[in-house]
Amino acid sequence: MPRIHLIHWNAAEAEERSKIVSSDGYDVVYEIPRSANFFHELEANPPDAIVIDLSRLPSQGRDLALTIRQRKSTRAIPLVFAEGAPEKVERVKELLPDAFYTTWSGIRGTLKKALAHPPIDPIVPQSVFDGYAGKVSRLNWVSSQNQSRSCSTRPRNLIRRWVNCQKARLCGNVLRANVI
Repeated sequence: MPRIHLIHWNAAEAEERSKIVSSDGYDVVYEIPRSANFFHELEANPPDAIVIDLSRLPSQGRDLALTIRQRKSTRAIPLVFAEGAPEKVERVKELLPDAFYTTWSGIRGTLKKALAHPPIDPIVPQSVFDGYAGKVSRLNWVSSQNQSRSCSTRPRNLIRRWVNCQKARLCGNVLRANVI
């Protein structure tokens, strides 16, 4: 019987959600991660899949998923995200497009797909802080001669360019970003 680890930030709702998942014959363990021991236990006894509910504290669910994917011993575990506000779910999808996304009414089918098709080459975030990076819509680099160049870039590159410019201080360039 496949073992599913359910992560939810409310114990009463977690118990209710675990009954939905266990009704399909899965062995469900649910908990609220409270310390780094959570990851050690996950590594020692990995589940067949992890279901993360995004309806409460979606940023913590996202951060937890990024940490799971960053660790070599847990990154191959299929991740299934359930519910959540559409804009929050979209942000998580940008970071982890190879995870599975569903509602609680569709969890059974999605969980079967996740177990049948675990990630072969999972996306590994560069940092667990990737979830906190702003999304830059446009970057304007204004040179000392007032020549403006516009380009799209990742926030990490934006910061690196700004720091390099600040270190040089001789270039007279100004960085302006429209962050959304």
